[in-house]
Amino acid sequence: MCKEGTGGSSGSDKIGFIRWMSSVSQKQEVLGGEFVALPVGCCIMKYGRVGSGGLGGPFCARKMVCVRDYSRAFLFVGKERGLDKEVVVRLHARFEEIVQQFSDSGIEFWCARDLQVLLGYARWENFVKVVEKAITSCRKACYEPWDHFRDITKMVDLGSGATREIEDIALTRYACYLIAQNGDPAKEPIAFAQTYFAVQTRKQEIIEKRLEEAERVLARKKLTQSEKELSGIIFDRLHNNESFARIRSKGDKALFGGRTTQDMKAKLSVPAKRALADFLPTITIKAKDFANEITNFNVKERDLRTETVITGEHVKNNEEVRRVLVDRGIVPEKLPAAEDVKKVERRLTTEQKKLAEQADRLEGREESQTAGE
Repeated sequence: MCKEGTGGSSGSDKIGFIRWMSSVSQKQEVLGGEFVALPVGCCIMKYGRVGSGGLGGPFCARKMVCVRDYSRAFLFVGKERGLDKEVVVRLHARFEEIVQQFSDSGIEFWCARDLQVLLGYARWENFVKVVEKAITSCRKACYEPWDHFRDITKMVDLGSGATREIEDIALTRYACYLIAQNGDPAKEPIAFAQTYFAVQTRKQEIIEKRLEEAERVLARKKLTQSEKELSGIIFDRLHNNESFARIRSKGDKALFGGRTTQDMKAKLSVPAKRALADFLPTITIKAKDFANEITNFNVKERDLRTETVITGEHVKNNEEVRRVLVDRGIVPEKLPAAEDVKKVERRLTTEQKKLAEQADRLEGREESQTAGE
C-alpha cells in the first residue's frame, strides 16, 4: 500500500507514498495535501523503484522497514497514486469482520477459507498453494508451522437444511502476514493485506513487550516490599541492623548455586552501588520474592528468634525454590542479565505521560470541533 517515491500527479485523493524527509512544510509546498507522522515502531512496506520514469514507473525490491524516527517518516495523504481511501477503509473493515477467537483460550485467528475470498482467490486449490508457500516461509524463519497454521473442519450450509463438513485452516496473525507476502501483489486486497498484517503483527509485538516490561517492574516492586517486611521482622527479633544483610546474602548464595551476591553482580556486570535484583530477569526476581514470602510467614508462624535459625529457614526456602526452577530447566545463575529495571520503569512512565498528553489533545480537539458546530 505504501511506497517510497517523489513528485506528484493529479487525480482523486489516494493513500500515497512514504516520504523520508526532514522538512514536512517543504514537501507540502510542492505537493499540497496532508502529511501524518508515523509512530515509532510502526512497520510499513517499502518499495524500491526500478526506473525513474515518474510515478507510473514499475516498483520492485519490496521489504519491511521499521519507523525509528518521528521526524523522518510521514504518510502523505493527497494526490498520489495508490489505493483509494475508500478502498482502504472498506478492506480494513472486512479484515476486522472475519477475525475470530478460540472460545477456550481467547486467541484470535482467521479462517483460511474466509481469507481466500477476501484476498481475491476464486478457487481453494489455488489459495492452498499460497498457504503452502507461507508454511515453508514459516519453517525457514525457524517457527513451528503447527503454532500458526492449525487444520480444522467446519460445517457449511448447502441449502434446504443440508450441511457438509469441509476442511479449513485456522491462521494466526503471523500466518496471515506470511500468506500475504507470498500472494499475488497485483491483487488489490493482497497489496493491502501485506501492510495490514505487518502493522498488526508489529503492534502485537510492541504490546507484548510492554506487558513483559510492566510485569518485571511490578515484580521488582513486590520484591522490595517482601524484603522490607523481612528486614522489619528480623530487626524486631534480633535488634541488629546488620543481620538482615547477612541473612539475605546467604539466601542469595543458596538460590544461585553457591555464588554469592557479589559473585552474581560481577557476572552480570552490575554497578557496585546498584542492587543485584535491578538487573535480574523477571523469573529470578519472582523466585527471590517467593523465598522471602515463605521466610516471612514461617518466621512469624514459628516465632523464630535467633539469627542462626532464621538464616537456616531462609537458606532452606531459597534452596527449595532453586530446586523447583532447576527441575524445570531454569538455572538462576546461568540466566543473562536483564535491562536495568529503573531504566525500564522510566521509559514506561514517559510513554504513559505521552499517551495521556495525546489523549488530552484529542479531547481538546473534539471539544473545539463540537463548539464550532
